[in-house]
Amino acid sequence: MARRITTAKRPKKRSKIVRYASLARIPIRPLSRNLIEMSDEEVERRAALDPDAGRIPRGFWEKATVHFPGEKWRFTPAKRKRR
Repeated sequence: MARRITTAKRPKKRSKIVRYASLARIPIRPLSRNLIEMSDEEVERRAALDPDAGRIPRGFWEKATVHFPGEKWRFTPAKRKRR
């Protein structure tokens, strides 16, 4: 049986990464009409039924404090001596 030889290159797989020049250029889909018309009580009820949602204790946001990161340090390893 003769081997089949092909010279055509296979097409490159397209990357699924999408990059934008800035946050302002990211397209935003509008909220659905059902979501906009939902009452606050309905939102709270659905959030309470969501098994993935964590519970936030009462008064959490009143006691919360803002912490800013400290100064960044640049670490560059020492150069190795060539032999």
